[in-house]
Amino acid sequence: SSWANVSEGYETGVAAFVRSVLDDTQPNAFLEDFRAALAPVAWAGYLNSLGMVAVKLTSPGMPDCYQGNEMWDFSLVDPDNRRPVDYALRERTLAALEALGDAPAPEALREIFAALPDGRAKLYVTWRLLQLRRAREALFCNAGYTIVRVRGERARHAVAFARRHDGEYAITVVPRLTAQLGVRPGALPCGAIWGDTRLDVPFVEAGTRLRDAITGRQVTLDGQGIALASLLDVAPVAVLTT
Repeated sequence: SSWANVSEGYETGVAAFVRSVLDDTQPNAFLEDFRAALAPVAWAGYLNSLGMVAVKLTSPGMPDCYQGNEMWDFSLVDPDNRRPVDYALRERTLAALEALGDAPAPEALREIFAALPDGRAKLYVTWRLLQLRRAREALFCNAGYTIVRVRGERARHAVAFARRHDGEYAITVVPRLTAQLGVRPGALPCGAIWGDTRLDVPFVEAGTRLRDAITGRQVTLDGQGIALASLLDVAPVAVLTT
């Protein structure tokens, strides 16, 4: 079946089959197994997508923010992705996030990021980084791209880079391969899971105080770089600025 050559019988049969295997109005062994198998895949997908938002909004070039994608959107391609956007929900959610202030309490942020499926975390990261881009317009319009090396036992599980221009910089840090990192559904790649893993930032002087645009917290650079266990303690992504 295709758009140009529709097979009504085939499409009706496929739709009926899908409805039956996903029917939760009665005992359904397949659906129970499917949900159990899906849970770790979906959780890793949420974390990957959150990292992608941070990378997209801090990379060179103009980020493409499709309408409605400020929160999770599980639409397929055109025309499915042309459904109406629930802007009222986004406005209410954003207002609640803005009410947390410039440096939200760690407990509030942990609750937001622990509830990844509800979409607040993606909206929160998008909002904070768009605010940063507006405040540092010259940096994001003109900055070059600098590789930031990660070292330590979990080095392969983090991606980092910096944008630098005229004495300003923004350092982006996101996790990768979180399933191999041992992160299970409902848990975050934060805190002690990073062990001795650190960022090398030789272009920043030791003792410099940096601000994480995501959490609003201050981070002081020591002579050994920046420990990910401390940096990614509350949120699973970070963007450090001067």
